[in-house]
Formats: sequence, structure tokens, C-alpha cells
Amino acid sequence: MPFVDKIRVELAAEVGGICSAPHCGIPTGMPGQRVGNKQNIGDGAHICGSRPDAPRYDENQSDEERESASNGIWLCPSCHRRIDRFIDLHKADVLHRWKQTAIEAYKGRIGRPPLPTGSSPLDSEYAKARAFIAEQQDACKALFNLRWDARGGRIALPSDTAREVRHFFLSNHPRFMQSDYANWCYAPELKARQTEIVRILYTLSERPQFRILPKETVIDFRWEERDGIDRYVDPTASAITCYLNDIDAFGKYLHDCIVPDFGQKSPPQRN
Repeated sequence: MPFVDKIRVELAAEVGGICSAPHCGIPTGMPGQRVGNKQNIGDGAHICGSRPDAPRYDENQSDEERESASNGIWLCPSCHRRIDRFIDLHKADVLHRWKQTAIEAYKGRIGRPPLPTGSSPLDSEYAKARAFIAEQQDACKALFNLRWDARGGRIALPSDTAREVRHFFLSNHPRFMQSDYANWCYAPELKARQTEIVRILYTLSERPQFRILPKETVIDFRWEERDGIDRYVDPTASAITCYLNDIDAFGKYLHDCIVPDFGQKSPPQRN
């Protein structure tokens, strides 16, 4: 059940009509607000679901608490679908952190000029972001092939694929955690996306199918529909898909940005 209009306005106002997901942050507008011919696109999402079959439902909450602003977070529709589709990766504590960070960031912007996007030249920032994505290729390729081979069913995890993913994470994780990691971007829009990808990869590495001594070797890519949303029955399949989607989205984001030396061919020189 959606929040009432009063709560939706409150949720949007406390973050300035900006999506609260740290890796997104797109302007959504305010409830009822129109900009030209465009209606606002924001959603007031429940952190803990309003019904027993809803994502992150907490039976210890009262009905009043479930429908209060403290149990809501302002998101764009894409991020709203994401948190409800990949529940295991977006638990209530994660969403509360997103919300608090977004509120504090908005308060910091009130009455001040816009902050710069970073302290490094943009061409350098995007070069680091592209290098970051390139580092993901081994794990990304192995997981993409696994999902492709599964074709929406159950699949036994090949030992070489599990080994590739474990090796990739174990060899790179210490560098990911260092503040001076060479491919961390300074621009907040880029680093937030990098941080989210690393978070999902870390979660994936802890799934029982990818442990050195695996407790389970089968991954189930089948879907089930609950509350009108298609979700994977296996949290590992959910994490794999979320990781691959984030890599694709980050690559598209970079591709759509026109920056110097981004691989575009220079126009022919006139004599």
C-alpha cells in the first residue's frame, strides 16, 4: 500500500526531491510538482513492508509505525524496484543508512553553492572509472556465462567459475578497502557507483556457493512472483544479477558522458 500524500511530501522534502540511493541521486521532483510537461517521478518506498508478504516486513512494528515517515525512504522508480527485487541485498539497515546519508547531504547543500564534482580533471576521473570496470571483467564474464547457461533454471556451479570469482575477490578486496586505491574516483557520482558495486561483490563472495568449502553448489535462477514483483528464489542468483546489472549501468553511464579522450574518433582536420 503506498504512503499517503502527506508522508510522501515529507519523505521527498527531507532530501530535496533527490533519490536517496547513494549510487543514483537523480532529481525526481516533489509530489504533485510539474516541470514543463513532466510529472515528478519519485516514490515513497517502505523500508519495512506494509503487509506480511511485502519486502522486509517486520511483524514487531505497529500499523502506525509502518505507515509513518520513519519507515519510508524517497527513491526514484528504478531504485524502488531494485530494493524490492533484490531484498537480500537491501535490508532495512542498509536503507536506513541510505536515508540518513541523503538527509545529511541535502542539509549540507541548503544555502550553499553547488559542490564541485571532484578535485581531479574529469578526463582523469572517467579514466579511473573505466579502469575500475575493466578490473571487474574476469568475475563479470564468469558470472554472465553462468547466468546465460542457467537460462532461468537451476545450474551446478562449475568449480573453475567459483575459483575465478573467489580469486578475483580475494586478490582485489584489500585494495578496494584502501582509501588510496588507484581507481577510486573523487567525483561523488562515480565513487558512489564504485562503492555500491564493491558492496554487492562482497555480499556475493560470502554466498554459500562461493565459499572455499561450499555448503551448496547449485544456483537457482528461477523466478517467483510475490506482491506483483518477480524475484529470484535463490539470494545468490539475486546477487549475481544485481552485480551484473550494476556493471552494465555503470558502463552505460560512462558511455553517455561526453568527456575528452573517451574513445570518440576526432573529426577529420580541414586543411
